[in-house]
Amino acid sequence: MNLKPLIFIFLLSSCTGSLEPGELITWIEEPENGCVQESGQSAYKLLASILPPSLMAYKQLHILEERYDDSAFDALEKEYQKGVYFKFSIDFEDSSQQAKQFFEAHTDYLNFYMSRDLALVMGSDTLPCLVANLERSANFTPRLNYELAFEIGAELGQKPQDLILIYSGELSENKPVNFVFTAGAINDIPHLKR
Repeated sequence: MNLKPLIFIFLLSSCTGSLEPGELITWIEEPENGCVQESGQSAYKLLASILPPSLMAYKQLHILEERYDDSAFDALEKEYQKGVYFKFSIDFEDSSQQAKQFFEAHTDYLNFYMSRDLALVMGSDTLPCLVANLERSANFTPRLNYELAFEIGAELGQKPQDLILIYSGELSENKPVNFVFTAGAINDIPHLKR
C-alpha cells in the first residue's frame, strides 16, 4: 500500500491557509473553530473572540489610511505580538432599543470601568486588562462591542498556550464568566492574506 498520497492529504488538511481580512474575521467568529465563546445572561449574551496580531496590525494600518510595505506591516505585527487581543460583545440579539436603554443606564461603567472586571489567565499568570475600548458608531446596534488588550511581553507570546478570559462584574452579577481558548484553536487561526 502506498502511503504517500495519504500523508500528503493529511498534511494538506492540517495546514492552515491564508484568508482575506473579511474572511478571517468570519472564520474567527464561526463557533466550530474555537476562537469565539459565548455565555448567556438574563437579557443578553456575552461573546468573546480572539483577535490575532496580524488582524490588529491590518486594522491599524487601514484606519490610518497610509500606504505601507511588508516591512512596516511586519514591524507593527511584531509589536502586536507582545499582547493578546479580544473582541468582547454584549449582544441583545435583535433589540437595538434594549441595547440603547442598557447603555444609557450603565454609561459610566461601560465607558470607564469595564476593564477592571476583565482578566486573562495565561499559564500561571493572571493579567489585568489594559484597555477595554468601546466601539463608537452613529447608530445603536443590538450589540455593544469592545476591543480588549492584555500585555504579555515578547517572551510569553512565542508559543501559543491556553487562554482563559475572565469577566466578573455588573454584567454577570459579579459572578465569574470564563471564556476558554485552547492553544490548538489559537494555533489553527489562518494567516492574514495581504
